[in-house]
Amino acid sequence: MKKRFAIFMASLFVVGSFFVLEGKAMAEDFSADMINVADGQTTQAKLYVSGKKSRVEMGPVIAISRMDKNVAWVLMPEQNMYMEQPVDLKRVPKTDREMSGEISRASLGMENVNGNACEKFQVVYVDQSGKQSVYQWVETSSNFPLKVQAVDGSWSVEYQNLNRASQPGTLFEIPAGYQKFEMPSMAELMKQQQ
Repeated sequence: MKKRFAIFMASLFVVGSFFVLEGKAMAEDFSADMINVADGQTTQAKLYVSGKKSRVEMGPVIAISRMDKNVAWVLMPEQNMYMEQPVDLKRVPKTDREMSGEISRASLGMENVNGNACEKFQVVYVDQSGKQSVYQWVETSSNFPLKVQAVDGSWSVEYQNLNRASQPGTLFEIPAGYQKFEMPSMAELMKQQQ
């Protein structure tokens, strides 16, 4: 369980490394299957986006980002609990072709991704770790980045079964009956150890 949660959070970080310009709302609502490959592990999640709201479901954990309220919730349905924190833009699923910190973009020609015509780019961007280089496949009909992969092949994120449709508002709210879970402070943890 801990390993799956760590993979889930790492996947959110990877996704957050490349897509929505800060504060920009999406032009359309959609849902998609999100396939993440990192460290030889493949994880699959369901992504829902509506304007400045996103929801990622993976196994027993759900992450909701509400940029309109500057809040993120991690739901734990099995416990009817949730945690709350400020939105971390690095963990918000982003769906623009321009990547945060982008410094160069070179077209590598056309390729198909799951039957969708895409233009493949090599993109160089800078993040807190330094200069990064990725391949990005952008669907020509929608300008949507269907796949991003590290040039060294160490990780990738791909969107499949893209469904451009209105998403129910309830997907982006805390369900009734959930209790807020507060992480104990370091002092409280120390008391429990005594």
